[in-house]
Amino acid sequence: MPTVLSETNSRSAIPLSDSPSAISRSTARSRSLRTHAARFLAAERPRPASVLVANKRQERLLRPYPVVGVISPWNFPLALAMMDALPALIAGAAVAIKPSEFTPLATQAAVAGWREIGGPDIFACVTGAGETGAALVDEVDFVQFTGSERTGRRIAERAGARLIPCGLELGGKDAMIVLADADIERAARGAVFGALYNAGQTCVSVERVYVVAEVHDRFVNAVVAEVGRLRHGAATPDHGIDVGAMTVARQTEIVAEHVADARERGARVLIGGSRRGEHYHEPTVLVDVDHSMTCMRAETFGPLLPIMKADDADEAIRLANDSPYGLSASIWTVAGKPPGSAPATVDRTESASTAAARQCCPTGSPCPSPRIGSPTSAAMRNCSPGSCAPLVLVTCGGGGGR
Repeated sequence: MPTVLSETNSRSAIPLSDSPSAISRSTARSRSLRTHAARFLAAERPRPASVLVANKRQERLLRPYPVVGVISPWNFPLALAMMDALPALIAGAAVAIKPSEFTPLATQAAVAGWREIGGPDIFACVTGAGETGAALVDEVDFVQFTGSERTGRRIAERAGARLIPCGLELGGKDAMIVLADADIERAARGAVFGALYNAGQTCVSVERVYVVAEVHDRFVNAVVAEVGRLRHGAATPDHGIDVGAMTVARQTEIVAEHVADARERGARVLIGGSRRGEHYHEPTVLVDVDHSMTCMRAETFGPLLPIMKADDADEAIRLANDSPYGLSASIWTVAGKPPGSAPATVDRTESASTAAARQCCPTGSPCPSPRIGSPTSAAMRNCSPGSCAPLVLVTCGGGGGR
């Protein structure tokens, strides 16, 4: 499997050294589900909610859908496919995965491994482009899709016509808000990591940043310095890069289109700005941006970091909420009291999850490279004793998905 992932990553943004982590995330999820499956799937006996059934015993039993279809994306070809397939398998469903036509090898290897260990014949991989996905939707009893809003709408329409349920994780345009009291150096590192991890091809990538005016210039200078230190280029066996190529040529075109549109409307490129070949775009920082620009309204899904100045916290929040997307967001401040609580600004963000990053490294990322808005824990503590304040993640409801 590491060999397959290395081959898959040879033209992707993930450094080859991250291939084993994709396997470890999937196996860790498998172990966790195996540990807790009996509790998750146990019968429930709810208390009567009406006097009409007060003398009745109620029991809710969970039964798996016979066949679950998973249509997975190309940005994390193993981890995202297994994230949806494993719970269904453990629940007792048969699963058919249709991986992206750009990255089928990892999923094929996972299914082959299932067979090698003697797994029952209930796990399959079907390959192809859109017509294969459409055929899958027509045959399964539940479909889980991760990908574009356009394709998600078509799947939802077809699932509705068949009267089967579906789960959709679609587009995002995740905002980062930097308030005046934030640790600027740490926030800058968080912005760079959040925007450029996997070359920005991540559902919770930082796609737009709003910085209050009094710290805007300091923040921008710190971000440009961080980006300037990154090693970028094609993935190599010696793990000598930080930002690699993009997986799909069309996505590289979209990044270039967003940069060109911003320039035409008055934005300035402080670093990067150029497309190099079919699958690579330089990590790019834009300033003097506004909401007339495509890069602030539509999902970029690439190595682009537009930074907009806001008069104050109120304007920053208003601008962050001025979007049809709502997957995740982050607010960088030290204003929350008591320690470990979310600042009041969190309640005003319209996002499915909001990370209140208060001088801390979020989930699973080593200092000094925080990952933004990762909805995995209710509260995450110091990266090292006494080195930084807590981070709080608040699930707010609403919002979309990529």
